[in-house]
Amino acid sequence: MALEEHGPQSASGRQACHDAFVFGGMAEDMRNEVASLLSPAAQPSLDDLVLGTLIADAALVKSPEQPWPYLARCDIARRTGNADTLQECLKDLGRFGPNNPATKQALAFAAKRSSWGNWVLRILAIVVLFGSLAHGLLSRWRDRHRIPNNVAMALLVVGAWCLLSGLFGRVVRADFAKGKDHLSDFAIDDADPESSVPTPEQQSKQPLEFGYYIQDLLAKAQHAEKAGDKAAVVRFYSALTKATPTAYAPSKLCTAFQAVGDLPKAIAACRTAITRKGSTAEDYTRFVNIVLSTPGPLPPLEEKELEVVITHLGGELQLAAVTARLRCEVALRFDNTGALEACTAELAKLAPKDPKTVSFQWALALKKHDRTTALQLIDQARGVGMSSEGIAKMEAGTQQMTRRFRMRTGFVAIGAILAVMLFAFGFQRLQNRRQAPA
Repeated sequence: MALEEHGPQSASGRQACHDAFVFGGMAEDMRNEVASLLSPAAQPSLDDLVLGTLIADAALVKSPEQPWPYLARCDIARRTGNADTLQECLKDLGRFGPNNPATKQALAFAAKRSSWGNWVLRILAIVVLFGSLAHGLLSRWRDRHRIPNNVAMALLVVGAWCLLSGLFGRVVRADFAKGKDHLSDFAIDDADPESSVPTPEQQSKQPLEFGYYIQDLLAKAQHAEKAGDKAAVVRFYSALTKATPTAYAPSKLCTAFQAVGDLPKAIAACRTAITRKGSTAEDYTRFVNIVLSTPGPLPPLEEKELEVVITHLGGELQLAAVTARLRCEVALRFDNTGALEACTAELAKLAPKDPKTVSFQWALALKKHDRTTALQLIDQARGVGMSSEGIAKMEAGTQQMTRRFRMRTGFVAIGAILAVMLFAFGFQRLQNRRQAPA
């Protein structure tokens, strides 16, 4: 990003920032994703601006006391030339991140003045357009009211200053001046917001208003989240999913459906999220986990779909450890011992001291009825910092496996004894029959 800002035009931090955003998902990663989307060398579309706004708001929800969400808003303001947004984000940065180097860079950008050439052109334009008219009107008014020349000149300067301030100063939305509680001219039906989403034709004709509409809709969704109105959260994020092409809205919708216990719709929303731009490793993991949490037996085709999803995640992001863990979860759910053995072997190389790795290895030992290995893995789990609840679960599972093994061994022994007794009894009778004629 530093090279892109000050170095050669061929430099780009887009891919690196996107990988960090997808894998990490921290507030700083979110800000860098916005900065790379809207960098000076980039050519952002309306979708990119919408995505940047959504990511900035998500960063604000995640870390409201850190400077990153406000820096993201400054990046948006810088790209769009919005003086209001720039001033507000700089004010927030003064509270939450005054000593951050990125904050100082944003302040330095805001402090930059237009070049003298631009101001000369602006002033010349004002003089050419309004100079003659203002001079004529001022002359007539001065003659009529007998105002001295120096006072008239002062009035002309003040008027020119007001005009310049109005043209090149802060721009305040008329909507707020009228007391409205929303930005966009597009109305939102709170009872059925999905029905009020502007059509593609309306979006293309009024792109700025549509951007404000997205912000209004997002604000309503976040307000519903804070109020605990789960039904409203579902409605507003459903509308956002329809209105925006990114993964942010369906990802939030998936979580909302999961919160109300509607797993089929949650799975559908998560499936939408992982197919859209801006999806993260968390979206893939959430989709797999929700599918696996579905009550009852899962159809075999579900296992194949999950494998496709996991393969796509590993191929795009090279998250070998994450994909190996997901494969182990799927193998456990579908009772696939061969797949579990393969993924635990991979995890043993990638993350040998991870408690999840030890947990999967222990589950494999149970499936193989290997009590000795299971007991060793319990001791290993203590060494890698597994929680006491997890260790207690492993101990209980091992004891249950031991009891089943002993019962099974006992039944086998009893069966073997009975078989020997029957064989001996049958052999004795056969011998008695042979001796009877004699």
